[in-house]
Amino acid sequence: TFMPWPGQMGQFALRYQKKELLKPPFTKNEDRDAQEYAASMAWFTFFAGNKGFVNLKYELNKEDADGINWNYVGNKGNLNIIMPLNDVLKFNVSGEAYYQRYDPANTNFLKKREDMTYTGSAMLSYEFYKNMEARLQYVYTRADSNIGIYDYSKNVSSVGVEVRY
Repeated sequence: TFMPWPGQMGQFALRYQKKELLKPPFTKNEDRDAQEYAASMAWFTFFAGNKGFVNLKYELNKEDADGINWNYVGNKGNLNIIMPLNDVLKFNVSGEAYYQRYDPANTNFLKKREDMTYTGSAMLSYEFYKNMEARLQYVYTRADSNIGIYDYSKNVSSVGVEVRY
């Protein structure tokens, strides 16, 4: 993370993650235990006395799974905006697009899988006490896959409280 000038921040990151799923797969080719490698870069522009920001991020990732049906390379881009509405009320809106290309061909469907997933969210947060926020959030996800079983839409509404120490 670096700050080239006031109100701007850049970020570069490398990530490694080892995934071990608890439930065993129904076939060896469906084993989702994996190693994931990722590189990302992001840019932040701060405003409203550094209480709000606009963030753009790009990530390239590769998942090397034990089951060949789950090996893929992904490209993800997102935009996140946090706007303070006053001293205790914030509005957060974000969007993400994620393209995944699986290789080799899926052994169940006999073709290479390609997914394009879009996610959008909006959240209103109210700080009712120091380091405590009430949150109201809506998230919409649309996964478009060339293999129909992986195609879905999802709507999630939530209400919660966040406590920071």
